[in-house]
Amino acid sequence: MNDIFNEYFQYDVDSAIFYAHRKLDLAMETERKDLILDAKFDIADRYVTSGMYQEALEIVSQIDTVRLGKNLHKRRNSLLNTVYSNLIDRSNDPFLIKEMEVKRDLHMHRMVEELDSTDIASAFVGASLLVGQNKVNEALELLLDWEKKDNIDLIDKGILCYSIGSAYRSTGDRDKAKIYLAKSARYDLMVPKYEYLSLIELAGMLYEDGDIERAYAYIMRSVNDANRANAQNCKESVYSLMPIIAGAYDSLITNSNLQMKYSLIIMGMMLVAVIFLIIVVTNEKKKVDLAERLTRESNGQLKVLNDELRKSNLLLRESNQIKDSYLGHYLNMCSDYIDGMDRYRSSIRKIAKEEGEHALLNALKSKEFMEQELAGFYAQFDETFLELFPDFIPQLNELLQEDRQVKTSVKNKSLTTELRILALIRLGVNDSVRIAHFLRRSVSTIYNYRVKMKNSAKGDREEFEKSLLNIGKRT
Repeated sequence: MNDIFNEYFQYDVDSAIFYAHRKLDLAMETERKDLILDAKFDIADRYVTSGMYQEALEIVSQIDTVRLGKNLHKRRNSLLNTVYSNLIDRSNDPFLIKEMEVKRDLHMHRMVEELDSTDIASAFVGASLLVGQNKVNEALELLLDWEKKDNIDLIDKGILCYSIGSAYRSTGDRDKAKIYLAKSARYDLMVPKYEYLSLIELAGMLYEDGDIERAYAYIMRSVNDANRANAQNCKESVYSLMPIIAGAYDSLITNSNLQMKYSLIIMGMMLVAVIFLIIVVTNEKKKVDLAERLTRESNGQLKVLNDELRKSNLLLRESNQIKDSYLGHYLNMCSDYIDGMDRYRSSIRKIAKEEGEHALLNALKSKEFMEQELAGFYAQFDETFLELFPDFIPQLNELLQEDRQVKTSVKNKSLTTELRILALIRLGVNDSVRIAHFLRRSVSTIYNYRVKMKNSAKGDREEFEKSLLNIGKRT
């Protein structure tokens, strides 16, 4: 029964109390006083964790101290020290606080007298006394000496790092305080232990430093653990912080969503502006083309229509000025991301001026520009992907049957369509429609490629694409 109690000791307070009572029942049946006292102290100890301080004091007050052995005396003083320390933290009455401090200090001094210097508990108590006397540096020296020792279990390591972190925090060294609170929280979670303060206090410090996301993650983990263990001390600490941190986190998310909304609005407005400018430029270009055609027709009637020609030239210059103004404004806004389109527009304009309308129509019908752009885009995609995942093909081959492995060399930084499909899946693009659109292939073609590669898998074909996602990850 004692082993079961120890399993639940810091894992589930309610269960620990239940098994402590079972220990007491069994001890009463045996009439062994040492087992009875041990069970009573177990019950009182878990009562303290549950916040049942008066009940714990009542149990301790009923125990005859005259017949207590040395170890039980230590337990009694440790338990009463914890009770009075917690009562001090939760009281607003200065007179009651003063009374509790006297009782706490009495039991702390008794613990110092009873504990052996080789017992790490003596360091915890001694450091608490030194901090209470404003001798924080001496307390740190004592605790840091213990940190260098090897024969300390996980629970005591967690308490030791928590004590060091609290001491550093009282000196104002927040960075070291957070480091040791993080170490303490790590040890607590390794035990595992659901009754702790380190992660809660670390969440509070991170909130104060503006690290809202990590503070929220830590406080929510602490809430879940405190509820599992039903540890009242932890609940009181965590519930005092949770609304504050949760509110800050909600504000952070709200602001983030607002920023995203505003960004989308601005992008939409820019898109509308770009479309408007394209329409304006297109219309102006049509005007220029019309003016140039009129000019060519007027050249044959130069003598007769000289005045009309001057008017046309004036209109042409005016139109060119308007065109240049809009083009300059448009290019200033869009040149960073549509250089290819600008080159295409320039080439079309040159054909229109030098080769005529028929050549212009032929150029517009040609797919050469799009094919060149796509080829360049795919080449850049291949090169970038292979730089990101240089071992993509060797690792892919590990997933394939030996006779189905890829023999393609990647020294030229080029991928086949089949490999591009797998590359896109590795990048998280799993929808065949999106892949088909990206590669300018039909959806059925993409589907057939994917089925073919699944059938080539060395293991479970349904797990093949999941395995692809692990390519390039360090284990």
